[in-house]
Parts: sequence; structure tokens; C-alpha cells
Amino acid sequence: MNEKINRNDPCPCGSGKKYKKCCGLNEVVSISNVIEDEVVRLQHQLVDYALQHYEREIEQDYEQLEPHLNLDDESEQEFYLTIHTIWFTLFKEVDGEETILEKFIRYESKNIKRPKLKDILNTWTDVRTLAGEAIDIDGNILKLKNFFTGETEEISLINSHKVEGGKNSFIFGMALPYEDKLIFIPSLIELTNLQPDIAYQFIEEKSAQLGYDSPEEGFNDFFMEIMNDLPSAGFTVEPDNFEWSAPVYQEVAEVFQKKMNELNESPTLIDFGILVWHKFCEKRQKQIKNPAVYAAALHYLISFIFPEDFPNTQKKVAEIYGVSVASISSRYYELDEVLHDDIVQMLEESAGPAEAGINPLASEQMLNDVFAEIQEQGLESIEEIEEFLNKKINQPQKPVRKTSRSNKEHAQNLIYEAFEAQGVDRYKLALEALDLDPSNADAYNLAGEFADSPEEAAEIYKKGMEAAEKELGKDFFLENRGYFWGLIETRPYMRAKNKYAQTLVVIGKSAEAASEYEAILELNPMDNQGIRYDLFPLYLELKQFDKAKALLKKFPEDSTHWLFNELLLELLEKGKTAKATRLLKKANAQNKYVIDYITGKKRLPKQLPEYYGWGDQNEAIIYAISTIDLWKMVDALKEWIEKKK
Repeated sequence: MNEKINRNDPCPCGSGKKYKKCCGLNEVVSISNVIEDEVVRLQHQLVDYALQHYEREIEQDYEQLEPHLNLDDESEQEFYLTIHTIWFTLFKEVDGEETILEKFIRYESKNIKRPKLKDILNTWTDVRTLAGEAIDIDGNILKLKNFFTGETEEISLINSHKVEGGKNSFIFGMALPYEDKLIFIPSLIELTNLQPDIAYQFIEEKSAQLGYDSPEEGFNDFFMEIMNDLPSAGFTVEPDNFEWSAPVYQEVAEVFQKKMNELNESPTLIDFGILVWHKFCEKRQKQIKNPAVYAAALHYLISFIFPEDFPNTQKKVAEIYGVSVASISSRYYELDEVLHDDIVQMLEESAGPAEAGINPLASEQMLNDVFAEIQEQGLESIEEIEEFLNKKINQPQKPVRKTSRSNKEHAQNLIYEAFEAQGVDRYKLALEALDLDPSNADAYNLAGEFADSPEEAAEIYKKGMEAAEKELGKDFFLENRGYFWGLIETRPYMRAKNKYAQTLVVIGKSAEAASEYEAILELNPMDNQGIRYDLFPLYLELKQFDKAKALLKKFPEDSTHWLFNELLLELLEKGKTAKATRLLKKANAQNKYVIDYITGKKRLPKQLPEYYGWGDQNEAIIYAISTIDLWKMVDALKEWIEKKK
């Protein structure tokens, strides 16, 4: 008969040690190995479960993500596909309620018989992303300084993971609880050439740009995009890395870089400024006598793009660079005019699919509040206003809505609330605002959304337009023509006029709509609203080809909309010429998805995508929906394209 051996008894092998420290230890190690193997197996089962039940959702999400990733070869694509599948499984809700991980835990938990393994699985709801510095490696235990919490985490390397760079390496990944430790799934990711502090600063900055106060939350939600960008975090832009058409242009970049470094500004902001300046120099060849003037103007421009990170008044910038305030103003406006579209594109590309994070109306509301305070305090001189703005920028402000000082202000605050509301609440707020201020065009803009017909909507938008025109006055239009969008008080009117024109198109009044769009462009030649994209198809529909050509010339750009519009104009006006063939190749290189939609090879969805990226499928859908009827006017389009591709 076998007698059970107590763990504290002498080991029967005769070693003289206690059983728990001798042969008993082997049994414990053996059980631990079994648990480890089963945990690894559970990870694989989790992925299998995700692909079996939610492969379509995972693929669709990756298709939207891929255009925002810079992937060089097939092996890198396979790696990102794998990581994305696991990230989606751990963090993305499906069916509007749970993550795939949570569903798997509930499904698999009842099938597990080993209590210890079941306990481990049930803790996996505490999934997280990790980013930190390797502190120590002892066998299969990695000690990692977690940048998000400041604590030291113990990581069990049960998947035979190795830390190639040893101590002080930057390591990140997705982690699951494992008893009193953590495990990476599917593996730790190590960037041996990237300093940990630089990596974490990069994650912080990216998360902040995406609208997150917590870097960990930003990393959780945008793990794929940030992971893709991390290898470039240690890269700095140096002026001598570029080709400059004149030495003085490089000198401007060097002056800007030097001053920014002296102010301990973020390397990301410095790099952005140099890149922006290089784009300007490619477009304009300027005679520059004093490099400090343009460097100061560049500094001031960047301060407007990143006001929270980079607060400087024009007077302060002038002092830093030893130039006059007046010299900065003229150069700043020149830079802004030339670089506006490039800056927008650069910011969109760096933000990725979160374009989600920027709310122009929130900025507009903030400016309204600031202007109201300036008027209330009776500030008149430039110096007083600059001092006031400096205080506003440098003192953190809590987003607390102020008590309105008039019916007009109260009405406008209700409108900002309405823009964030949905359904009947949105409509009620608009009507309440209209009762307080019958001249509020945005109240009409919102009310028009609930009209019973396009004709009724057009009447509502027209009333909003007329109310705003009366409120602003004829002299205001004459004095500010050409600068309208830059004035906050004009924007509700401009939105109403745009909505009115859009509705005229819907009810078949294309010529009237074109006139409205033309009037908007006269008021705001910079076209911040993107009116040109709606006006161009109308010119083609009305066979006003000369106007269409002039519009293309006025806003030269290599965008998908503009390249395909140029091709469409050539086909409708002159037919399938040699120029049309060249334009087809150029447009298709910009976005390869458009052709399938305009030729009917792919069916267009009924609804517009919520967002798009440059050159991606969503951009193609948005373009095709707005112009498909015009493309149908081109005879044998599909056959011609097949021959010329």
C-alpha cells in the first residue's frame, strides 16, 4: 500500500532534504508546466474562436485600417494581420455589447475541468496593453517598468519569448493576467534601437493628439496605428537631410530648429515645422534677406496649429527671433495661404482613422466664448487682447458652460448642445434656440434636417440664410467679402447657404444651386467648406465646361476628386483622347478603387462611409456616389478603361 508523503517529511530518496525541496519539487514543476502548456493552448483556442465566429468583422476592420499603415512586404503584412486579429479580439466590442474575448471566456469556462486553469481564464477580462523598460530578466521571468502605471510588472515568458536587447530594452504588447504575473499575447514586441523614454513620449503625444488624457487608453484603442509609427519615434528631421533650391532656405530651417531646441519644444513639433517649411520652399521661390523673419513666421504658424502645446503670441515670437511684429504678420499669412491644404493633409495622415478626434464646432464654440469675454472686459488694444489670450492659453480651462449674458448667446449655446444631440432632442433644442434668437441661422440649419420633404427643407434653409443676412447687414458683406469664413459670426450663415444649395440640387434646381455655390466662393475664396467638390459636378451637368476648367485651375491639387474630375471633364467635352488616357493613369495611381465603382464593377453602398483616408476604398465610394450619374454619360466607359489600364 502506498503511504502519502507529507511535503515536510524527509524525502524517501535518501537525500536528507525535505520532500517538498527534493523529489516533490519535480512534481510541482511538472504541474506548472502542464498549466503553462494549457494556457498557451487557450491563447490559440481564443484566436480560433475569433476567426470561426467573427472573421468577417475582423477582415472589414483591417481593410479600413490597412491604408493608414506603412507596410513594406508580405511578411510585415502577415505580422500585422496576426497582431490585428488578436487586438480586435481583445479590445473591440462586437454585436454592440461584448468583446470576443469576453464571449470566449463565457463559452470556454464551462468546458474547463481544471479549477486553476479556469481561474486563470476568468481573470483575462483584465486585458491591457503594456509599454515599458526591461529592468531584469531571471530565467523565464521578465521584470518590466510599466510606463503607464510606474509600477514594476512581472511577465512570465511561457511562450519561450526572448528579450534580445536585454536590460533597458523598450518592450510593449498586449498582456493577459497569469496568476500573480502577466503574459504577452501572442508575444512581446521589442524595439532594440529605440530608447524607452523616447518611445513613451511618442505614445503620450500620439494619445494626446487622438484626444485621450490617458496614454494607456489611447494605446488600447489605437494600438495598431501607434505600433506602426513607433519605429520612427527616434527619428529626427534634420535640415541638411533635404535638398534646398537655395542655401538661405536651409538657413531658415536651421534658425527655426535652433530656437525651438533652445525653448525645449517637442521634437515632433520641430520636425513638423521643418517638413512644412520644405513644402513651402517647393511651391514658392522667395528672395529672403533675413532668415529669422521667415523662421519666426513659421514658428507662429505652428503655434496656431498646436496652440495647447505651443503657446506663443506674435509679440513673444518677435522677441525670440529679434524681428518686428509687422514682419511676422505678412509672412505668416503667406505661409498659411500656401500651406493650408498640405497642413490639413499632414494632420489627417498623422491622426489615422481617429479623424474622429477633432470637432471644429467645439473650437468655434471656444472662440465664441473667448470673443464674448474680450467684449465683456472692454479690451481694445492689441496689447490688452494678447495679454488676455496668453492667460487663457497658459491657464488650464475646465470645459464648463458659462451662464449666457444674452438671449443670443444662450441660443448659440443651445445650438452647440444640439449639434451633439440626436433625434428629437436635437430638434427641440433647435426650436428653443429659434425662440430665443429668430436670427440664428444654425437653428434653421438643424430644423431643416427634420423637414418632411426636400422642398420644405430648402425653404427652411433659405429662411435661415435670409435671417442671417439681415442680422449681419449689407455693409458687413461688402466690407468682409473674401474673408468670410475667418469671421466666427458668419459661419452659421455660410452653413445655411451651403445646405440650401445642396437641397436645390436634390430638387433638381442645379443652375440655382451653382449660383449659390459661386456666391459662397466669392465670400470665401479659400473654400474652407470644400464647396468646389459640389460645384464641379454641377458645371459638368450644366455643360459649363469653361467654368469647370477655371475651377480646376483655381484649386490645383492631386487629390482623388480632382484627378478623376479632370478626367471626367476631358471625356465629356472632347471624348477619349490621348490626354484622357494620360489622365486615367494618373488618377488611377492616386486611388485604384474608384474605377470599379464608376464602371459598375462594384456596387455602391446606400450610405456614405463615416470617414475615409487618402487613396482608400471609402474615399473612392464618397467620390463615386457624388459623380456616378455623370460617369454614366460616358459611352462605353468600362470597355475603354479596360483597354487603357
